[in-house]
Amino acid sequence: MRQPSSLAGAARRFTLAHAVSSLALAGLALGCNSSNGTPGGSGNDAGQDHGGTQTQDTGSNPGACPARPDLPAAAPMCTTLANTAQAVQFTALAGTAPTPAGGAIQDGYYVATSTGSYGATSGTGRRLTFVITESATRMFWSGDVLAANDGGVATSFRADTAISVSGTRITFTPSCVSTTPSPLPPALDFTVSGQELFLSLANGATVAETRYTRMGCAP
Repeated sequence: MRQPSSLAGAARRFTLAHAVSSLALAGLALGCNSSNGTPGGSGNDAGQDHGGTQTQDTGSNPGACPARPDLPAAAPMCTTLANTAQAVQFTALAGTAPTPAGGAIQDGYYVATSTGSYGATSGTGRRLTFVITESATRMFWSGDVLAANDGGVATSFRADTAISVSGTRITFTPSCVSTTPSPLPPALDFTVSGQELFLSLANGATVAETRYTRMGCAP
């Protein structure tokens, strides 16, 4: 089983992935403050895979989510999506990062439920919500990256981005981001495990990862 996981410039992008994962989201994907190296690695070859059944909940499936034309908004707001996630603090993760496994990404409403890093002992927390829609081709983000020292809000942002999935990687093409520079990294590795979506970003010897739990369709 996977251990529980716990986004300016290039540092902000790596912080999100550590959002994402630190979006992956400011020091989202979404990086780890103590990490070294170049963001955007493809993950680690060793370790365990995420368990669980990978399923698709889009298209004509009974559980498919309806279209949400109310979610886009003009800049700088970018989206009307409310952030309903609870704050989750950084956790240092032991062992070797599992290899990203990919899977069928479900449309739906997700909140961050843990964030952390393999190979780092400190990093930022998360309070992030996103919606995946249009058969897993678009994401709306709303939330906060939390400061490593006191858990206060380091960065707040909203985003509307197209996404494309290839293998175990999600690539982002934002059309609207509320902050400059964007806290979203160019891409994140991912693993689907049941109703959980793990987004990760490799940076040298460290892998930042945030777990998002699907709460159904967007409220």
